[in-house]
Amino acid sequence: MAHPLHHAESSVRKFGGVPDDYQHVHDWFDTSEEHLAIFTHRAHQFDSLEAFLRDLADVSDQSDLSLDQLRERAHRKGGLLTVFFYNHFGFAMNTIGFHCPWDSGQVGYVYVTLEAVRKEFGAKRVTKALREKA
Repeated sequence: MAHPLHHAESSVRKFGGVPDDYQHVHDWFDTSEEHLAIFTHRAHQFDSLEAFLRDLADVSDQSDLSLDQLRERAHRKGGLLTVFFYNHFGFAMNTIGFHCPWDSGQVGYVYVTLEAVRKEFGAKRVTKALREKA
């Protein structure tokens, strides 16, 4: 497992500055490793589904929409699928879930914009059938 200093040095190469500029951020990221000893431990620091959906749906923090309403608005602006992870003598990921509640769970979402779908499939309009295909 890499030390937070190595991550800070990587940030310097990408963004400039000195390692001390980034050290506190990477120290915070790696606190999750104390409880979750897998390579995805950093992803668990970002667990605000509401903030993610608000960003995708272009909804302000001031609105009082439910998570279901936010999810629906985000889905209207593109494709949104739940991503699941299975960790048992190997790793697997999918968007339909796994049978084992102990070694699997939701780890995030995959999202594509309508613009990207139109460009990828050369379509002027994204139909229901094209959404399913995408």
